[in-house]
Amino acid sequence: MATLSVSLLISTAVGLGAPEFQRLPNGLRLAVIEDHSLPLVSVQVWYRVGSAVDDPQHPGLCHIARTVLENRHDAALRLRAAGVRTDAGTLRDACFFHSVLPPQLLTWVLGIEAERMQPAATTAEELRLAVAAAARSSGSRTAGQPPTVERQLLAALFPDHPYMHPPELVAESWRDAHPAEVDEFLRRRFTPANATLLIVGDIQTSTALELARQHFDSLPRSEAERPPDVRRPGSETIRLSPVAAEVAGLDMAWLAPSATAADSLAVSVLMQRLCNPADGPLYRRLSELGCLAPRWRHERWRSAGLVSLHIDWVCEEPPADGPTPQRVENIVREELRRAVEAVPTEIELGRARSLAARDLHRLRAAFGDRALSLGWQEHVAGDILRADFDIPYVERLTVGQLQRAAAELLETRTVILPRVVATDSTAAASAPSPALPAPLPGAPPQQLDTAAALDLLATAVRNAPESRSPRAPGYSTRVEISPQVAVTVWRLPGLEWATVRTALRTPRPHRYLPAVLLAVGSTKRSVAEYREYLSFRGLDMFPVGDLSLPGLSSTGRAALAPQMIELQADLVRSPDARPATLQKALDALNHAIFRRAMQPWEELEDEYYLPPGLIGWSETGRVMPQIVEQLEAILGCLEVIEGVDLFVAGDVEVDAVVTAARTAWEGWRPAAPSSRPIEGRPQSPETSSGGERATGLPASTQPAVTPQATQPATVRAVSVWATVEDEPVSVHIADELSPMNLPPALRVLAEQTTVWLLGVPWHVPPTLDAGRAWLWTCGWVEPAWLDAAMQPATDLLAPHVETFLRQAEQVARGTVSAARLETAARLARADRLMMLDSTAAIVELLSRGVSNPWDVLDGCTTEELRAAVGQLYRVRERSIVGSGPGNRSAELERFGNWPPTTLPSRSP
Repeated sequence: MATLSVSLLISTAVGLGAPEFQRLPNGLRLAVIEDHSLPLVSVQVWYRVGSAVDDPQHPGLCHIARTVLENRHDAALRLRAAGVRTDAGTLRDACFFHSVLPPQLLTWVLGIEAERMQPAATTAEELRLAVAAAARSSGSRTAGQPPTVERQLLAALFPDHPYMHPPELVAESWRDAHPAEVDEFLRRRFTPANATLLIVGDIQTSTALELARQHFDSLPRSEAERPPDVRRPGSETIRLSPVAAEVAGLDMAWLAPSATAADSLAVSVLMQRLCNPADGPLYRRLSELGCLAPRWRHERWRSAGLVSLHIDWVCEEPPADGPTPQRVENIVREELRRAVEAVPTEIELGRARSLAARDLHRLRAAFGDRALSLGWQEHVAGDILRADFDIPYVERLTVGQLQRAAAELLETRTVILPRVVATDSTAAASAPSPALPAPLPGAPPQQLDTAAALDLLATAVRNAPESRSPRAPGYSTRVEISPQVAVTVWRLPGLEWATVRTALRTPRPHRYLPAVLLAVGSTKRSVAEYREYLSFRGLDMFPVGDLSLPGLSSTGRAALAPQMIELQADLVRSPDARPATLQKALDALNHAIFRRAMQPWEELEDEYYLPPGLIGWSETGRVMPQIVEQLEAILGCLEVIEGVDLFVAGDVEVDAVVTAARTAWEGWRPAAPSSRPIEGRPQSPETSSGGERATGLPASTQPAVTPQATQPATVRAVSVWATVEDEPVSVHIADELSPMNLPPALRVLAEQTTVWLLGVPWHVPPTLDAGRAWLWTCGWVEPAWLDAAMQPATDLLAPHVETFLRQAEQVARGTVSAARLETAARLARADRLMMLDSTAAIVELLSRGVSNPWDVLDGCTTEELRAAVGQLYRVRERSIVGSGPGNRSAELERFGNWPPTTLPSRSP
């Protein structure tokens, strides 16, 4: 009866079916969970082995073995060729292979996974490529560089311990690994008896189990070694000597409860209580001292956990009462002691709980992440059923549990690492790095131009079924609130993390308008009041700097969608434009840019970092307005808004959303309404569902684009070389396109196909297999610009650019081969379906006028698509920007005018 009640909780609270388990005669464990919220399936293979089994003095064998298995029988390449979204990881306690796919590919993907699990001998060439790929994925530093802060903290926290290294670190000692060593490790650890096949998604349990038995039942049985027990380190405080760094600061790390501990998440609530910008006492005291906002991270593993706190300050000569490592450490310890004894107010505790719950929701907002978290719960936290209790746990955390978490951090092992600004004198005075195994530098892969990559994928795809348009989940409703305001709601049962976007139709869009709105607040609520409300409710708000439909976007629990609509409307309808407010907004925006410039992106663990003085933040550029008058001019764009479109997706109550929209925009009239059609905006109320377009016509009857010969426009080329001595050589090619008119659904398909014809999309990893990768990455900067980027691993530069321009001309003229166009279209359609894994992605397509995001135009022929691509990719201006050491600038002189430009390596 207890098991039944837990299963019912999972089904009702998270929209998932009850998990069903079976075990095959060879020991392989099968688990299936139905999730019909989206037409996607997650296939995961988990092994109960991780880097914790490695010798602490020679880490990397587990990661190398996992990389060998990932690429065995070209498995990774074949999956990518079919457009399957793949991921693989080596954790401390487990390894996994993960694929997200449309349901029609399930049988084919299971066949690949079963083939990969078959015993096989590793060749010397396979091992060479795997060792190089494993070293690259670990982010190993080049020889002679000191260990990262993370490595030093881990080594001090877990000396001579399996957890002392990052799980994907490959030591130099594995440079000459022998295939026999890897095969023996695979034989003992990567066996069916030590694995679980987990299938989650839009499938029937009985069907999935039968398919799994058909593919995996014939695998031989082989008993696996159990991983060794991991002891918990002591509780002393360890002080490391200062290290030279670009930014002064203090790093602290604590041993935390393991993922299997009942109260392991209490530490996350505690850190939110201390560090949140609204009422966090540690945040307040550090800010008063002159420090930047504290950054923290909480990691949980099977046998232990880690909490790290990173505090930075930027001042060449700190004042006598300014930040010092000792002073900052004292403040941190004082606030922890106060947290043991103090009783937070109901609002303070509620805010900390909401922020911790928000972080858990974020980790599960996308389908693939949500499915993978179930596998992590089973193999690291110890029970897949725990997935149902994490969020309710933090939302109901008591004061006593919060106090116990603070007491544990005061008593547990602590590592303290000061950082000083890197100068010749400080570097000499710094203590030598801990005696850690040297990492193996990763050899670069063979980089393929786009034509070669597409040809390789066309060969590798073999007999994979094509991705077809599924029946759209849920249903959509569009309501005209007034002639100038409309709301489109796509209700998706089971997706409780909703997205709300307010899009502004204006003839004078400005990239920074949304960011400025989030810096000034409204006449009803100040920026501080917005920040307090959003953090208390666990909501986010971001600027959308799209020049076609700029606006604001919010994410949060579906039940709070009406509040998100109201908050966005207040900012647009009544921004606070008083001079004093504008000056504060200017300071806040430039501080955000300054902090981003001072701290490398890899050091900003939290991508949702919110700078002080802003309601929301998203980096839209390195150049912000410099004077108040510029902010006034940007806000002036609101005076010519022609209309507003609201887009909402998630498990929302449609009537409540429509009512909130009516209330929020009641009485609003644009200053200069326009009756002209706006591209990408539906022109009449409509309701769609079940895979039909919003017009009510099946996809096969939609009008197509007539194939026609296309000629590229005359291109005006502008070339610039930016001298950045301490950065690798890179090239960006930005094409400004001529205006065009295509139906929204066809335009999106043409855009995505064009990207695949020029390079791999930015959101897709460039890796093809263990030894090969795409050379060019590509994506849309905004509707009128296509940007391609290259960072060559060789000394070649000009030949790569020549090849790209030659292939781009083929795309523009419509002379690209039919085989490559079909491969790009296959990848574009599959990628579209994989991208529709969250409410944010669904809203993105709705805002572009696509009435049914899941319609990938199966009936569109190759020649029709060729014509659409030709109409879309008409280049009228091309910018070629190279950067790197100044002695390389001459290589690109043939591509246009060359006004020399020198940029600093890092500037505010």
